[in-house]
Amino acid sequence: MRVGPKAQGLVGRKRGALCLLVSRLVLTVSAPAEVRRRVLRPVRSWMDRETLALADRHFRGLGGGVPGVGQAPGRVAFISEPGAFSYADFVRGFLLPNLPCVFSSAFTQGWGSRRRWVTPAGRPDFDHLLRTYGDVVVPVANCGVQEYNSNPKEHMPLRDYITYWKEYIEGGYSSPRGCLYLKDWHLCRDFPVEDVFTLPVYFSSDWLNEFWDALDVDDYRFVYAGPAGSWSPFHADIFRSFSWSVNVCGRKKWLLFPPGQEEALRDRHGNLPYDVTSPALCDTHLHPRSQLAGPPLEITQEAGEMVFVPSGWHHQVHNLDDTISINHNWVNGFNLANMWRFLQQELCAVQEEVSEWRDSMPDWHHHCQVEQLRVEAISARSLGGLQAQGGCGCQAELWVGAGCDCGTAWAEPWGRLSGCMAQIPLVTARLLSTSVLLVPSSSLGTGRMSDPLQLGLCPSCQLTGLFPLPRSS
Repeated sequence: MRVGPKAQGLVGRKRGALCLLVSRLVLTVSAPAEVRRRVLRPVRSWMDRETLALADRHFRGLGGGVPGVGQAPGRVAFISEPGAFSYADFVRGFLLPNLPCVFSSAFTQGWGSRRRWVTPAGRPDFDHLLRTYGDVVVPVANCGVQEYNSNPKEHMPLRDYITYWKEYIEGGYSSPRGCLYLKDWHLCRDFPVEDVFTLPVYFSSDWLNEFWDALDVDDYRFVYAGPAGSWSPFHADIFRSFSWSVNVCGRKKWLLFPPGQEEALRDRHGNLPYDVTSPALCDTHLHPRSQLAGPPLEITQEAGEMVFVPSGWHHQVHNLDDTISINHNWVNGFNLANMWRFLQQELCAVQEEVSEWRDSMPDWHHHCQVEQLRVEAISARSLGGLQAQGGCGCQAELWVGAGCDCGTAWAEPWGRLSGCMAQIPLVTARLLSTSVLLVPSSSLGTGRMSDPLQLGLCPSCQLTGLFPLPRSS
């Protein structure tokens, strides 16, 4: 784990950075050359050729559709033995069909956090946490106060939160301050952490956090900690990312709905529910389609167990005990198309909200993109290509190929890309084990791509790489 400077350090970098503004899900992708080299370093593929071919056929067969839509399965799969479950098994059973699963505590038994953050009785070790992190300022949400479909947050030193937590327990799990829940603590970013956890191989293809690590600025790795009764309202994970969550101690109850089911839960104004356990959902006047929603997939997650949450699955989570968990959001080729589709939808929603100023506001399209999506919405439709759908209509050639640094290489044009290249100084997208880099010419406004690239899975050394090639005459 590395220690990063504060997020303000990103401001003023001449070449830009990946800037994720959660309030409006603005995504700007740009980076200096040295960052590109670090992020796009060759990485080893964990998929055998048969699984890779299966994934290729799967995404081509979807034709732009979203996997995992429909009724929830009858039960969640439970993976008990680490030695009997490979990365290819995870791809076939859960990434491709976009289904949740639970890994047993055997997968995390060697984690330092499970040894040091927990008492022999299985409860949070407040003394250790105070000694190690007591002065760290952490974000704390008030579960008893609804702010839109979330909870208001404040910041306080961890020692103050633990003092509150102890008093909350002593008060019979009640406090005049309400039920406070430590959420979204960037421990890995803000503290020199060692031996807290070992990233499971199943989740190690993580382009979102790879990019942040290269910039040494931010991450999407979080610690959650709260008393029994604390909870997270109904939501889907940011950018329709995957997520995984491990209970260092305590138990959680998960209520999960597959993609599309949340539409039946909207109220007559089109809003998603704050709490799917509320009796208000039975009011057909307020929620006219709630009877069409199937029951959620319910999971009780025990201490040490690891839950995989697929892309686009809305969920609500309740702490059944005093609980500490480690959670990551991550993106790779298996949910890249879902992410871009979601960002396209969000951009369209922003444009609709401000449509009345379309004729009077100079550069209206640009302002919409700044507000919501400064990178033109790109849809990774399949392994066979990328297509950008932008407003200006300018064209750019997309050159890709295959190979690696052991000497195997070939390249050829791979179609054309539509979109405003002035708004895309750099875009990186990796599809499964394949990398795609869109590199503009030195004049960003010309709407032309410059250098063709080689990429792909090398048959000799099994590495996936991205390397420039000279343009053929």
